[in-house]
Amino acid sequence: MPENPKRYYEIEAGAKADPLNGEAPKKLLYYAGGEWKESKTAKYMPCYDPSTGAVIAQAPCCTAAEVEEAVAAAAKAYPAWRDTPVTKRVQVLFRLKVLLDEHLDELTELLARENGKKWDEAQGDVLKVIEVVEFALATAASFRPLGLLAYKRRNAALTRAIGLRARGVSAGLGSCASRS
Repeated sequence: MPENPKRYYEIEAGAKADPLNGEAPKKLLYYAGGEWKESKTAKYMPCYDPSTGAVIAQAPCCTAAEVEEAVAAAAKAYPAWRDTPVTKRVQVLFRLKVLLDEHLDELTELLARENGKKWDEAQGDVLKVIEVVEFALATAASFRPLGLLAYKRRNAALTRAIGLRARGVSAGLGSCASRS
């Protein structure tokens, strides 16, 4: 088990350093049921820093059982989330915004390193995520006095106005949107 179970990776003792950057790659964990876990797989994919070609991490090719575990955990958690009042869900988004603000430099560094971007470009991407969270918070606040039908109609109108397309998954686990 990793030294700090709140982290998404561990660095194995005796791991061979990459010759390009002199650092041992992180061994990534997978997340299921509210905790980071080490995969039982023997197969890992290298993750490269595109600006140097150095291997910076090893991502597990999770076993079928681990994938099923993650899907089952999400399905189990969904009813409680679905039944959570919007005001409580908004608090989760507020906490996300605070964390994004607190870890702006760390997130920028990760994005720059993992995508080979310049610092300013990577920071701009993180700031855009923060902006989207702020928009979601403002949108949720503006919907509070509306009924469900009015919420759906207004959400559809806003979605069209800002160029997002909703893409549903019929697994009943939630929805997501992507920029058109």
